[in-house]
Amino acid sequence: MSGDVESAQGPLDLLIEEFLSLYRSGEPVTPESFALHHPEHRDELRELLPTLLALEGVKRERVSSGCGPARVALPELDRLGDFRIERELGRGGMGVVFEAVQETLDRRVALKVMPQASLLTGHQLDRFRQEAQIAARLHHTNIVPVYGSGESDGYHYYAMQFIAGQSLDQWRDAQQRQMPVGAGAWTARARFVARVGVAAASALHCAHGHGTLHRDIKPANFLLDQEGEVWVTDFGLAKALEADGMTRSGDIVGTLQYMPPEHLSGVYDVRSEVFALGVTLYELLALCSPFGASRHSDLMERVREQRFLPLERACPDAPRDLVVIIAKAMAREPRDRYQDAEALQQDLQAFLEDRPIIARRLSMVSRARRWCRRNRTLAAAVT
Repeated sequence: MSGDVESAQGPLDLLIEEFLSLYRSGEPVTPESFALHHPEHRDELRELLPTLLALEGVKRERVSSGCGPARVALPELDRLGDFRIERELGRGGMGVVFEAVQETLDRRVALKVMPQASLLTGHQLDRFRQEAQIAARLHHTNIVPVYGSGESDGYHYYAMQFIAGQSLDQWRDAQQRQMPVGAGAWTARARFVARVGVAAASALHCAHGHGTLHRDIKPANFLLDQEGEVWVTDFGLAKALEADGMTRSGDIVGTLQYMPPEHLSGVYDVRSEVFALGVTLYELLALCSPFGASRHSDLMERVREQRFLPLERACPDAPRDLVVIIAKAMAREPRDRYQDAEALQQDLQAFLEDRPIIARRLSMVSRARRWCRRNRTLAAAVT
């Protein structure tokens, strides 16, 4: 069996696993020292390992702050202050989310709870409080509102509106069993995706206007309610742009397959959020990830180089204007994307209203010039 596993992995992936195993066991290993011991893959290791270490640091911080499923220290709860807890909804960003009833107001809520304060550092509590404050000040039709926050029996919590429905990754997975067939079905799918994009882009533009980046845009962080409305949730990784003091410059935070290439170098702004929303819309239309890689090295390289299956090939029957809009949102260079979420929203709305869109497909000459800028050495060799 072990031989079969090894044959499915390339030598570079095996080296990456060896490095991560050494790092996780506490060995004093660095990307540079490890690369020097493996000269046949030295350049690739020097490029990939620092990013993997940054992602590993994010994972460790989530586990240490009680967000990983194996480490959340919460006993079985049936009540917390005014809230009667009915069931667990999930574990993510900064704690455990329950469906609960606030008895004095007789309203159903989603209750996000941290482990007992005695198990937390002041830094972790600051992050949780910041998350509640960021979410509470964002008032928008498509952002899950926060009702309030507090502490009871040593547990810190905040209460949000309960949204009955499903996340968009659940919707995507269900739809994979029934791909559209025929022009009419593709038109219906495209219009649904565009409506999702309009709502999401509008919500993100509102957050950006308040100085906040979401930083983890993906289908799992959008909810589709029973009336078909879309809600943005989980600002747990959000960063207040003005000054948070908790996220260091250059930190890599979020989910790799939705990261824009510049984020791997520690650069992130509103155009990066446009990119992540573009990847989300691609997935909802094509029902698959654009990058299609399961191995660390392959995925990171494809994200960095923006090597993915063009949407027009993944969905040849999808409306051309929507394909062009998503392609512009996912442009490799930030300057080639929509410059803010509002511009993306406006083009998606134009598509829905059968008006001309602003985005245009890059000409062959433009694509060639940009390829040459990214590959100067190779371009010089062939000229």
